[in-house]
Amino acid sequence: MELLVSFTLIGLVAIFIHLGYSVGLSAREKAEASLEDYQNAQASLDVLSRQIASMVPYVTRQEHEERPVPVLLFQATRQRLGFVTTWSAVSGFNGGLRFVQVFVANAEPDADTPGRRLLLNERPLPPEARLRGSVVRGVARTEDNRYFAQLARPRTDRRSITLAEGLESATFRTRARPEGEGFPLDSRINPRRFGGGFRQVFQQQIPSGIQLSLRWNRQGPWGSKTFDLAVPVGGH
Repeated sequence: MELLVSFTLIGLVAIFIHLGYSVGLSAREKAEASLEDYQNAQASLDVLSRQIASMVPYVTRQEHEERPVPVLLFQATRQRLGFVTTWSAVSGFNGGLRFVQVFVANAEPDADTPGRRLLLNERPLPPEARLRGSVVRGVARTEDNRYFAQLARPRTDRRSITLAEGLESATFRTRARPEGEGFPLDSRINPRRFGGGFRQVFQQQIPSGIQLSLRWNRQGPWGSKTFDLAVPVGGH
């Protein structure tokens, strides 16, 4: 009887030790996964912030009603952002002009993380002669006779970079530049490249800042379902 009681106690102690070890190991794995999600999200949004801050007001001449007109390669809607930057998310440094599109897309049906995704497409800016069709799909005119480029729709492919996933929504907002305040040109930008009317027209078309609002289906990497990121444009 004493041996039976002893073996029973030893078995119970072993079970408790195993359960404690399993709980501790599970907690550690969850903590490591949460830390990895946090670091990945932080790195992704840092990439986006650098690219927005290094935005370049690139102006090109495109055909509209059979005559060339200057248009700015910039477009911002609630679901998409397209612009030219000098900072590359692929190489991780400044150098050359890059055309970037950030957009929201639905996850694939068999994806591990359901919901919507925030994606980034980046490529070297094509030569002037090849912009139409590959980057610019058309030119529109506003009521006050200003022209703006209608950029090609971004497509998801194997080169698309995932900035965030498992999202319920992602929304862009632009902050208008105060009247009379021009885009802060730096030494890398030659104003002559943009023609004589650049300062009066196109500097006002570049916003002073971009705000990105993210909402996850579940708790996000920062411990909340929502996160807002505000980045000043031209803050090199």
